[in-house]
Amino acid sequence: MMTKLRLGLLGAVVLVALGAFSVSPVATCAAQGGSGCVPNFSQEPAAGSWRGNFSFDYKMTVPDTPAAFSLAWRGDVAIALTENRDEQARRRLGVDGTPVQRLSRDETPPVFAGRTDVTMAMNMVMSDPGLDLTQNAATKKAASLGAAAERDRDGKKLVSVALLGRPQQFQFAGAFTARDDSGVTTGEVNAVGGQGGSVRGTVEGDLRGIVNADLQNGQLDSHVDVVDRRGERRTADNSTQVGTVSQQRRPLFRLIVETKECGKIGGHVESDELMNEIRAGGMVFVPVRSEWHATLAERDEQLEQSAERYAKEPIPAMSSRDPEAAWTSWQRAWTEYFALRGADPSDYRLCALKPAHERIVEVTALALRALLDGTAKGDAAAKPRLGRLMSVIEGFGREAYLACPAVREAYERLFGASLPQASTSHHQPHG
Repeated sequence: MMTKLRLGLLGAVVLVALGAFSVSPVATCAAQGGSGCVPNFSQEPAAGSWRGNFSFDYKMTVPDTPAAFSLAWRGDVAIALTENRDEQARRRLGVDGTPVQRLSRDETPPVFAGRTDVTMAMNMVMSDPGLDLTQNAATKKAASLGAAAERDRDGKKLVSVALLGRPQQFQFAGAFTARDDSGVTTGEVNAVGGQGGSVRGTVEGDLRGIVNADLQNGQLDSHVDVVDRRGERRTADNSTQVGTVSQQRRPLFRLIVETKECGKIGGHVESDELMNEIRAGGMVFVPVRSEWHATLAERDEQLEQSAERYAKEPIPAMSSRDPEAAWTSWQRAWTEYFALRGADPSDYRLCALKPAHERIVEVTALALRALLDGTAKGDAAAKPRLGRLMSVIEGFGREAYLACPAVREAYERLFGASLPQASTSHHQPHG
């Protein structure tokens, strides 16, 4: 009876050793005058090269058994965002008949591409009266998964990053040690995600021999061949169906976006694929760690701080009683803003300058109001100034331009006609 019992435990060693790879798909991200004029500027991740990493750690337990698995997934995230220019918007003419200078980011999100190199390390411990089993396994090399952006219903806001691949991209190797009161079994494990694997072990002690197993096409075949101290040979064979895993390319992980800035994104990691396989295997999932982040190579924290300082400067006082002073104050504010912006800013720079954009639009709208109220309709000197201020506001977005009360009034004064109404679905007043 004891010999049969021990043979059964050795068979269990085989099942547990390969079972760790069969339950997962891998084998196992205003001030009053400016009211209504300041648009909601996008702070979606900027175009450029992004690098970061993710960690996805959890434990698995098997109900009614002492087996406990600890798994640690790691990913080296590399993303490339390419600016997707809205050429139609760039060719728009302003109130003076010249092309509108685009002063903020294009509304079209950058084109998304990238890859993430993923590795996994696993440890398993099972301790029961008369039996102790330990096992470790890890990927032989990183599996390179494609990255695809998952956006909201409007296709503008990044919601998550899907990491696409096939389970067979993950190849594992490991070792196990099993001890009971009759001896020690040691061996090696090799597996290919969702496809197959093998165990090769050696038994030493009261029993001496081998314990092997092979997993292929959803069938696990195990074989034990040992000799006891009396020289009697004992064998045991077992065949079990463990199911198969599809090799179709699909999201194996998702990087859920929770923190989103111009030069920094991050959040937590999910894997419906792993969760479904864990539940299908009758195991219990216990989360330990789930996080990811990526940073834009171009990120300039000093620039971001400069934009914040500029935005916090007091709004200059402007009065219709002195339109010339209002114009001078606007020119000063514009000069300071343009020094931050530069002549040919990158997508990241335009994104990082969001607080500066908001301030200059507000100041421009205030100057426009001061000139409208402080000059006569026929004032020839005021016309180019009004046109200049209107074109600046339009440069920050057509919808905000159409919604700005001061712009609408200035347009009627200059052209004797009304601007079309803004689309409320595309603009919400700032503030």
